[in-house]
Amino acid sequence: KQLNRGDFEDLPEYEVEKVVDERWENLPARKGRKARRIKRYLTRFVGYGPEWDEWLTEQDLRNAPLVLQEWKDSGRTKKESRAVKEPGAENARREPKTETPPVIDQHKEDLSNKESAPKGFEDKEGGSGRQLRSRRERKLA
Repeated sequence: KQLNRGDFEDLPEYEVEKVVDERWENLPARKGRKARRIKRYLTRFVGYGPEWDEWLTEQDLRNAPLVLQEWKDSGRTKKESRAVKEPGAENARREPKTETPPVIDQHKEDLSNKESAPKGFEDKEGGSGRQLRSRRERKLA
């Protein structure tokens, strides 16, 4: 859509402060076109907080080439933008966890209380002996 000069001058202008993050987004296939992926950048504007950040494409950021180039030159990817790396951690491998989560035997049943409640919803005192726990409770146990 073409805007006449009067309408264009009335539009508010926002200045890009910095790029905060990036992500790839899958676009569905349209008539006669294949599905494709585009990269979007989480953009912060001067004078606005994080709640006003917007995901913009490289095309949307064509009027802020220095900010976009600064982001690309920093070499940060999505994972690196959220996590702070320790020095020398690039080549270090993660050690596998030695502790295995507890195994809950779901096949045991108390036949005497079989009809009292649906499986998994028994009360703690008189039920089948199986207690439901959250992931956090299982980790702490």
